Amino acid sequence: MRRPLVGVAVAFLAGTAIGLNSSVHMSWLAGAVILWAGALLLAGRRRFSAGPGDVFLLLAVCASAAASAALRTGAAGECRIEPAAGSPLTAVCVADGEKVATRSGRACVRVPMRLTEQTPTDPAAPPGTEFDLLLFGSSEKPVPLRGETWRIHRARAGRETAGGKQTLTAFADSAWRVSRAGRDIVGLCHAARRAAARRLAVGIEDEPETVAVIRALMLGYRAGMDREIADLFALTGTLHIFAISGLHVAILAGLLTTAMSALRVSRPLWGIFLAPLLAAYVVSTGASPSALRALAMACIYWAAPLAHRKPDGASALAAAAVIIPAAAPAQVADPGFILSFTAVLGMIALYPALDRSLPGRLEPDPLAPAGPPSHADRWRAALRQLRDLAILSLAAWLVSVPLIAWYFGRVSFAGLPANLFVVPGSFLVLVGGCMSLLAGLAHDWFAAVFNSANLGLVGGMVGIVRWFASLPGAWTEVARPSPTWIAAWYLLLAGWCFASPAKKRGQSAGTVGVFPTPEGNA
Repeated sequence: MRRPLVGVAVAFLAGTAIGLNSSVHMSWLAGAVILWAGALLLAGRRRFSAGPGDVFLLLAVCASAAASAALRTGAAGECRIEPAAGSPLTAVCVADGEKVATRSGRACVRVPMRLTEQTPTDPAAPPGTEFDLLLFGSSEKPVPLRGETWRIHRARAGRETAGGKQTLTAFADSAWRVSRAGRDIVGLCHAARRAAARRLAVGIEDEPETVAVIRALMLGYRAGMDREIADLFALTGTLHIFAISGLHVAILAGLLTTAMSALRVSRPLWGIFLAPLLAAYVVSTGASPSALRALAMACIYWAAPLAHRKPDGASALAAAAVIIPAAAPAQVADPGFILSFTAVLGMIALYPALDRSLPGRLEPDPLAPAGPPSHADRWRAALRQLRDLAILSLAAWLVSVPLIAWYFGRVSFAGLPANLFVVPGSFLVLVGGCMSLLAGLAHDWFAAVFNSANLGLVGGMVGIVRWFASLPGAWTEVARPSPTWIAAWYLLLAGWCFASPAKKRGQSAGTVGVFPTPEGNA
């Protein structure tokens, strides 16, 4: 196979999905052992040809993934907490609590938590069961922070999240802190995130709605956004910019690589310094599926020169699709995981076909004399970047629209033109936020300068999104499509890709998928 990691990733994902929906643990384990034994036997006898050998390996990977997923998730089953009135819950905060902007104006905090003690009235929920806690009540009560242990009285079961996680509700007066967080690397990352959130508000404290948008875009604090503003971004298909993903990792990596280039660090060694810094950022912002995917792709992409390999976006995506489910098999069923990987895969696969089909490639003149670029060359380069952004946006929309209709019952047509304005605007806000955090180390006055610039950028973005949302036919609600219709849609896209061979430029542009920009809901 030209890209063996792609085949391995497909087999691994298929096996994980089968294992999540199967309880026959020993059958999958026995099948994996037999297949691996057959593959090794063929290799030992030097009959490991490209046909039977590949089939044995892929089947072995599929069976191993199914056995691992079934053993790790099947035994626990679907653990739901059924709290009783007189039974307190003791849980530890998995991440910092976030203040939620409710429509009624009530003070509310959302806290991801994990049970630490068995509840006497609910033996079906063992320690380690995760849930989201909504605390309603006084806004003056301290917000639970990552690593703290809390005891909650009179909790009630609420709705499930989009990813299937259970939600409990309680009043702030019936919850209290039992112990503070210990000191560890993850705790330090979250502490740095809280300090960054405070600095991003310096000088613009009187604009809480704008501060909430900047914090959501930079640090992933999405719960505090004004509901009306969040709905505008959702209706226009631009809410993806607030998911910590490839765009955020690309900007941070760009700043770090610029610094390393100025310090004359050898290019093959960049991955060694990038990996821990990017990992700290992803962990501190909540480690969402899209962020983990972007981190895994970036690390693999930048580590390729260490192995004397050429970086390849498709192989990096395939490796990330194996690493993340191997650590957490349940991610395969998470909507964020599915949308993130589907959008990036679509951009890598559809970009060459769209680039060849659409007019106006704006290639530089090969017969032009060598020398500094003219104003026309600069304009042509800028228009070429805008065209590439439009193609990536269209590719992400084409592969994401069936899934968005399936999960959310909505299709946004305004997302295609809106992303041409919102994605560059969010890029500028992210750069301004990074400069605010760096310059603020010297003095808060410098942070206030960049924060004030972001105030105008965010205001412009919200105005553009509001205008697109007001257009007739900008979005429409749809019924959930059938699996047959979704399969037919993707078969048509796949057939179009194979019928449109990529030229050289399109193939190289596929590496954009490592640091994607308009990635659906990634």
